[in-house]
Amino acid sequence: MATTSSSSATEGVSMWKSDGFHGFGYGMAVAMGIFLLITTVTLIIYVFFRCRNKTIRDDEHQNDAVVEAEMADVEQGIDETTLKSFPKVIYGEDEVGSTANDPFCSICLLDYTDAEILRLLPDCRHIFHARCVDEWLQQHPTCPICRCTPLVCS
Repeated sequence: MATTSSSSATEGVSMWKSDGFHGFGYGMAVAMGIFLLITTVTLIIYVFFRCRNKTIRDDEHQNDAVVEAEMADVEQGIDETTLKSFPKVIYGEDEVGSTANDPFCSICLLDYTDAEILRLLPDCRHIFHARCVDEWLQQHPTCPICRCTPLVCS
C-alpha cells in the first residue's frame, strides 16, 4: 500500500509541472485569448457607435441645410416699393403718434434729433430712423420691436 500512496503523491506533484494543459504556457494562451476577445469586442463596439454617430450627424446636417433653405425663403425682406410707401415723419415737427415713447432709435440706439427723418411703420406705429429701418426691413420682414409684419399686423 505504501507504493500506491507514493505514486499518487507523485502524480499530484506532476500536475503542477509545465507539461500538458496545466502549465504556464496554457495559462498564457488562455490569458491572450481573453485579451484578444475583449479587444475585438471593444473594437466592434467602437466602430458600431462611430458609424451610428456619423449617420446621425449626417442626418442632422441635412436637416440643418433644409431648415436654412426654408429660413432663406421666409426671411426675405420687404420689397423697395412697399417700403417706400410707409409714411415718413420729421422729428419735432410732425405729431408722430407712435406707440413707442423712446427718444431713440431701437435699431442704432442713437437719439432722435430735431428735423430728422423717421419712418413710421403703419400697423404697429413704431418709429425708427428711416435709413435704419429701411435697411432692417430689406433683410427682415418684421418690426424690430414687436416682430409684427408691417403689412399684416393690426
